[in-house]
Amino acid sequence: MAKQSGEERRSAILYALEQHNELPIEAFVQQFTVSAATIRNDLKLLAQHRLITRTHGGARAIRNREFELSLVARTHQQPDTKITIARYAARLINDGDTIFIDSSSTSFALVPFLGRRRNLTVVTNSLSVSQALIEYPTINVVICGGRIRHISQSVVDLHSIGLIQQLRITTGFFGAHGISIRTGLTDISREEADAKQIIHQQCRRTVALLDASKMNRIGQYPFIATNQIHTLISDFAADNTVIAALRNHGVHCFLAN
Repeated sequence: MAKQSGEERRSAILYALEQHNELPIEAFVQQFTVSAATIRNDLKLLAQHRLITRTHGGARAIRNREFELSLVARTHQQPDTKITIARYAARLINDGDTIFIDSSSTSFALVPFLGRRRNLTVVTNSLSVSQALIEYPTINVVICGGRIRHISQSVVDLHSIGLIQQLRITTGFFGAHGISIRTGLTDISREEADAKQIIHQQCRRTVALLDASKMNRIGQYPFIATNQIHTLISDFAADNTVIAALRNHGVHCFLAN
């Protein structure tokens, strides 16, 4: 069996903790045949990203809502970077397109750059995006039906799958908790991941909008594989090693400034 990379091992650690809730370091040492020091470094990195809680001699899974930030809070994180990424992403939108904008704060930053497009249709599962688009009466807005998830102001458990499947979405703009070569785009909410996965299947082109902090960051729930990401737009602080690896996997990567 090929030796696992650190990224693959950490993803497997997250999965194991989700299944067993709490495990000692020795369990991971036996599972991956690596040193205790290596596992401690893995756990330290995962804890820094608030994906696990360290315990005496091991680690414990934590529930998503304990550390998931609300949309309002996320909007106030690195606002200038998100605007820069969104401005660059808007270049990919043409008159007559049908686009999808998800409920991420970076995707939300696209809204002010859409006003000059003609005959544009925006599909969204974001209440905030649909509300903001009221200011642009020339834009056709299609909001997905389902259950409202308050913390992200999004619609999940989609009930309008039949309608979504009839749409021909030119470009889908997706944010994420993180991106890695092995897992692609991931989220820390199963509900968000499921909704994005459903809509992604109707998109001819998938564009990931992620600031530098999302590089090599792993969430529990993958929703778009690396080989299904057409374009990534990030900022110049992004890890060059990650960007090079994504390009080697066929992802068109652009750094906005």
